Amino acid sequence: MGFMDPGNVVWFEISTADGQAVKDFYGSLLGWSFALDPDSSVGGVTYTRIMAPGMPFPMGAIYDNANSPEEALNVAIVSADVATDQERLEKLGARVIVPATRVSDVTTFARMADPRGNVFSLFQNNQTPERLKEFAEQGQEQMKEMAGKPVPGSYAWFEVGTTDAEATRDFYGKAFGWRFVFDDTAGGKRYHNVFTGNQWPSGGMYDLGADGHPDKTAAAAGKFGFASSTDMDQAFEGDFDLVDICLPLPLHAECVLRALEADKHALVELPLAGTMDDARRVAEAAERSGRQVFVDMFERFIPANRTLFDAVRDGTYGRLEQLTLWNRTAHLWPGVSLGLETLPLEAMHSDMDIVTRTLGRPHSIEVATVARDGDSAAIEATLRFDGAFARDSVSSLMPTSWGSRGRYTATFSDGVLEAVSSVGFDGKPSGTLTAYTADAVRELDLPPADQYTAMIDHVLACLRGETDNEIAPATVLDALQLTLDIDHRINGNT
Repeated sequence: MGFMDPGNVVWFEISTADGQAVKDFYGSLLGWSFALDPDSSVGGVTYTRIMAPGMPFPMGAIYDNANSPEEALNVAIVSADVATDQERLEKLGARVIVPATRVSDVTTFARMADPRGNVFSLFQNNQTPERLKEFAEQGQEQMKEMAGKPVPGSYAWFEVGTTDAEATRDFYGKAFGWRFVFDDTAGGKRYHNVFTGNQWPSGGMYDLGADGHPDKTAAAAGKFGFASSTDMDQAFEGDFDLVDICLPLPLHAECVLRALEADKHALVELPLAGTMDDARRVAEAAERSGRQVFVDMFERFIPANRTLFDAVRDGTYGRLEQLTLWNRTAHLWPGVSLGLETLPLEAMHSDMDIVTRTLGRPHSIEVATVARDGDSAAIEATLRFDGAFARDSVSSLMPTSWGSRGRYTATFSDGVLEAVSSVGFDGKPSGTLTAYTADAVRELDLPPADQYTAMIDHVLACLRGETDNEIAPATVLDALQLTLDIDHRINGNT
């Protein structure tokens, strides 16, 4: 994507009723210099370009209007046709502040606010195609130079703040094709990197609504008679036995260890951790502790999967020679990315648990991928073992009407087990398990599939001392290692 392609953020503006105060502040703070733009200073507005120290071109401007209702900083987004985009964005819920306005022969702009009130501008360059191409190429080279050696005080990043992340992602995705990817390195904050069309992010979205609303939290907890708090420390203090950790992946290991230190049991969402070092630290701490740690490997409690595990253990159909698993889903969870960056840990981890529990660790891995965009993709992994192989295929390329469907075919030396499951877009599950042998085809009776309840019942039974923990950290290490190996082959993560 080029520097001046539609959807890119290429400029920023500071709206103010006191332009001199803005110049005084940023000039002394960041060393900015300023130059009046007479062509854009129309209708009572003084438009002043902003240059970073030593930079040959402006990066933004001060929009100085004595009648400006508020101080604001907004980004400018490239448009191929401002008037057309203004009308289109209004239909998406945006509000017009300044309608499409032509400024001499240079530019056309409009100022708008997104549905959450964030102000932005549309920018259209009206120069000749030849001059525009020259300008874009020049800007592209300058951007590359700045990325390699940033100039202090220069424009580097933009951020969108929102209290409704889903609505904001939806608007900017439809408006400009922006892509949002959760940032695992943001210390647990609900922060997303924003890709405006390039291979690297150029901005971010901060979900301010995730920082805690005490009133809303109390209201939700009150429906069930629970106490509540938006203070994280409260999750590890008080008279209760278990901490249920449903947090972003980078916080999993840290919070499990903190729960053990507080003499609490812990139930943690899968995956256990984002690195093997963290996973082993948790497993070792759990072994030393007098408390139990449970990893939410809920798919171990699916009746069809338990039948497969039993068949391998008992040799019911002979030796397992070939295992094929596939899971294909529509985007049933609004705002959740299911692209190549997320599919391995989000969609393949449970399959890798089935593989390692039935065949062990493979001696070779081959991976193929296809990506429709940053949020929709498919992965196929072929895993080879001594005398056996497995293939796992996951995809998020399906239409909504498809829902979510999964299948495994386990080929043994003396028979085949085939499981089929589906969850429609209406949320209703269904599934079958069929056994094929030389003598017959039998559909096996399965108890109702409610793996989530079964997992919770197992945790409670362990706490009562009625059974042994089947989902302890030590039991998930092989599956996590295999999942991370595949993720590394796809995304280069370590």
